[in-house]
Order: sequence, then C-alpha cells, then structure tokens
Amino acid sequence: MSHQKLMALEARLEQLLREHERLRRLAATHEEERQQWQAERASLQKRHEQARERLDYVIARLKEFEEAS
Repeated sequence: MSHQKLMALEARLEQLLREHERLRRLAATHEEERQQWQAERASLQKRHEQARERLDYVIARLKEFEEAS
C-alpha cells in the first residue's frame, strides 16, 4: 500500500472516530433527555391522579349535601 493511500486511510479512520464520539455524546444526551421526560411524565400522572381523587371527593360531598337537603 502506498504512503499516500495509508495517509488517506488514517485520515478517514480519524474522521470516523470523531464521528463515533460525536454520536456517542449525542446518544448520551438523548438518553438524559428521555429520562427527564419520563420523570416529568410520572410527576404529571401523579398530579393528575391526585386531582381526580380530590374531584371525586368534592363530587361525593356535593351529593351528600344534595341528599341531606
């Protein structure tokens, strides 16, 4: 293999390694974002359930007042 081809191959390998590192960092960033979204979703689901429970309680109390009168 000629010196020129070897140098071109080495340059290409370095380029691929840089691209691999860039993609690895990007994947890590996406994973962190996914975990944050999941945590936020879980929090919102919990708040939704709490609101539903409070609303059910208020409705039950209103029915009690209505039946008592």
